Amino acid sequence: MTEHLKIVSTNEELSKLIEEANVNLLSVQKSIEHINNKQEDCKQQQSAFDIYLIEEYLLGALLIDNSLFDKEIASLQGMYDFHKPETSTVFDLMRKLKEQNKAINPTSIAEELKKYLIELIKNAPNPPNIESYLEVIREESNLPF
Repeated sequence: MTEHLKIVSTNEELSKLIEEANVNLLSVQKSIEHINNKQEDCKQQQSAFDIYLIEEYLLGALLIDNSLFDKEIASLQGMYDFHKPETSTVFDLMRKLKEQNKAINPTSIAEELKKYLIELIKNAPNPPNIESYLEVIREESNLPF
């Protein structure tokens, strides 16, 4: 610690010390910025985790008690209001069942999903042209490939 308390005799020495202090200050500022960024990343990850749980709690409550599925809940737009794609899909199936005045339960949701999968298979051309489909999807996608 005593080495930092030396007496400066020239302007050149003073300038060097000031420059050294500025370099150290910048290093500390970068470290603080890095820590703040990491904390923000953690908060965002926690927030995403929390919203996934809340979405699942809502669907679980609707499965337990179908009468909770009122107009306000039915007005949610699955793919626009839910963050997790699986939750969105299940919600859309639940809403469809509600609109058809059918029971909302795991079996009825599985049956609706099964119908959808069967339609996918029935509508697939024979023989499938996978490369062509991939090319169209990539062209329409916003992601670089």
